[in-house]
Amino acid sequence: MNHFLIWDADGAIFDTYPAFGRAFGAALVELGATARTDWLVGLCKQSVSHCATTLAAQFGLDANDVLRGYVKHYTAIPPQEQPPFPGVAELCARVRATGGENFIVTHRGRQSLTQLLAVHQMTGYLRIV
Repeated sequence: MNHFLIWDADGAIFDTYPAFGRAFGAALVELGATARTDWLVGLCKQSVSHCATTLAAQFGLDANDVLRGYVKHYTAIPPQEQPPFPGVAELCARVRATGGENFIVTHRGRQSLTQLLAVHQMTGYLRIV
């Protein structure tokens, strides 16, 4: 029997939300504001754009400035600090070994996704769609 799994990258395969929160926190500091990382992570779990617009409204900032700062700081966080969740790689390997396929459907850019997969030695387990 073949198994087909469809994954999202952020928050399902990779534990990226702490890095998202840190990046938004650093962007806020540059813009003269501060917020608790756990609150930022919660906002990011809805979406990055939701986080940026919420922060802009909360602190009287321009959402584009918040988003630019986030991108600047997030791209500086190495993929090694955004590991897969425990057991995900093993599950993906098992699905492939039994003739199944793992697919990734995500809003994340292809280059950063490819980098995360490569660093964590998961490239052969997942197909990007």
